[in-house]
Amino acid sequence: MKKSIKYILLAIFIILVIFYLFFVYERYKFNDRIYNSLDNFNKNVDYIIVFGAGLKSGDQPSDILADRLNVAVNLYKQGVSKKILMSGDGSSDAHNEVEVMFKYAVNKGVNSNDIIVDNEGYDTYSTCLHAKKVFNINNAILVTQAYHINRALYVCNELGIDSYGFTSDLNRYIDINRFKFRENFAFLKSFFEVKFEK
Repeated sequence: MKKSIKYILLAIFIILVIFYLFFVYERYKFNDRIYNSLDNFNKNVDYIIVFGAGLKSGDQPSDILADRLNVAVNLYKQGVSKKILMSGDGSSDAHNEVEVMFKYAVNKGVNSNDIIVDNEGYDTYSTCLHAKKVFNINNAILVTQAYHINRALYVCNELGIDSYGFTSDLNRYIDINRFKFRENFAFLKSFFEVKFEK
């Protein structure tokens, strides 16, 4: 009986190790598509995609979101793409990420006609899904911080958008360690959303 329990526990352990290794592989398999400089970036992309990341009180982007927008605006001005998709939570007038994102980019010099908005980009999965299914985007550069970029790349590429990532870590962020820890569970959620597409 004790031997049987040992074998069962060993089998469970082996399965968990295999799943963990597979999980790590899936999470980082697009790692070679991440850039933090335009020096070696020579890809042609149709869109720059910016993911929402919350607002400060009032109508100002959070520090994380402001950095994403600043990097996206710079990529736009450098000619990486002539179009920007801004995706976030636009579900209410009191909290409208995409409206703030839109105004911020226009004030920085982006032509308003070059911006499309997704008011229902409530999370990474919905942003990538809408980019593909609603806006028919086939290739893009994704702008987000390093802690989030692997998940964004994984989801968008798995959903059929030929994507590259550009990191936007321009500052140090409060609670960054909490964001990094939470990202493990967020990736697991996204993994199952992709595999069993909602």
